[in-house]
Amino acid sequence: MDVMVSDFVIEDGPFGPLPGRTLSPSEQVNQPLPLVFFYHGWTNSAGEHLHYGMEIARQGFRVVMPDAYLHGKRGDRKSLELQGFLMALRANIEEFPLLFDHFKSTTKDNFVAVSGMSMGAMTTLLLLSRHPFLSAAVSLMGSAHISKLIDQNVINNQSSSNQSLTNNQLLKETHKEFAIIYQSDLSKQAEKIANRPLYIWHGENDPLVPYQDTVEFVESIIDQPYSQNTYFNHEPAYHRVPFKEIVKMASFLKAASLKESDQIWEYVEKLSLERKDFFE
Repeated sequence: MDVMVSDFVIEDGPFGPLPGRTLSPSEQVNQPLPLVFFYHGWTNSAGEHLHYGMEIARQGFRVVMPDAYLHGKRGDRKSLELQGFLMALRANIEEFPLLFDHFKSTTKDNFVAVSGMSMGAMTTLLLLSRHPFLSAAVSLMGSAHISKLIDQNVINNQSSSNQSLTNNQLLKETHKEFAIIYQSDLSKQAEKIANRPLYIWHGENDPLVPYQDTVEFVESIIDQPYSQNTYFNHEPAYHRVPFKEIVKMASFLKAASLKESDQIWEYVEKLSLERKDFFE
């Protein structure tokens, strides 16, 4: 069932075999539009993150919001432990080409961006390393150091379980089963940013996804020729994205779509002023 909401049309999937939702400006729903994929967080769903999609769609994009494996209409919350998290992250990577193929013909000016929060932000950074055709990306509360994050959690889980495997054996199995994630680790191949517009935001007090890992990644790419369009913002916050950052995400994608790389942040600030009720 399609739902008309003043500014945009919300359509239910599936997209091929994959469930989710799309949002498009109501007056342009049948026209080619620049395309943004938005990935939700762990234990959430596309439906729970519609406010992210709404802000992006308001900037003139078609927004595709898939339900991750084990989430939303594919849900099995009993499986939402570390193994399930890795399975969902792996599926996001493997399924992205199917999603892109489904929407490729609807894309305007070859602009295709990816964004997400938490697990979705990790997905964003993994996809950025794999697909040179992506035009821009936004990571909200993600981690580019995905190999490090997974290994730490595997070891922590091992110490609190009754498994007979050693840490090294368990890590070896994890690296093998989820090789596509480790192979796509952006921190190990940051040159693949390739000077594409990338906005990173992270709360300084995040108890779930280490803020310091994001700082370490950003510091490692400062002044590199491939990171001249990378922007990093942070503030005292926990594992929750302030609405003003959702607005900035959408504004950043709009700026990136205009291909004014030397004026991206000026444009973001200009659009933010138009929504000053969220920035006071």
